[in-house]
Amino acid sequence: VAARENIAWSVDLDMRNEDKINSCNAPKGIYGVVGGNSMVADESVPIWNASTQTLEFGVASPHYKSDGQVARGFYEMQLNEQVAKCLWGTKVTPANVSLSVLDENGDSKVATAAISVKNGMVIFRATGFTYSSTKLSVSLKKLVCVKNGLTKNQPKGKTTCPKGWKKKQ
Repeated sequence: VAARENIAWSVDLDMRNEDKINSCNAPKGIYGVVGGNSMVADESVPIWNASTQTLEFGVASPHYKSDGQVARGFYEMQLNEQVAKCLWGTKVTPANVSLSVLDENGDSKVATAAISVKNGMVIFRATGFTYSSTKLSVSLKKLVCVKNGLTKNQPKGKTTCPKGWKKKQ
């Protein structure tokens, strides 16, 4: 339970893992911005996990607000489209990327998660989840194509089916 609630916070990021994002040949300027209402966030920039092909970041706050109500979280990250493309090796769109909100055991939490693209930034937004400790994970969706009753999994990063095949709904 939170003892009190603050309206404004200040954050300093540990840039130890900056090289994982700087390995991309993105233009100079803003790679991304993050915001939310958690009391604690991972101390470094969101980390690209090459083995799981996910961008992972954690947030945490007391489960209950100071008035005893359950604390509901919101988090938004905006990532430069070119950095996102470099990390995943494909153009990142709402159709081919998913955002998951996970608890400390890796199980899905109830939340509203949305992805959009605006002004050269990919926007990942999660709201309505409960705190204690939460991990947000962004990954490519698997594209499954069908033709005459056959199914075919497209490699990660592919956004279209081969000629004559249709996207499985």
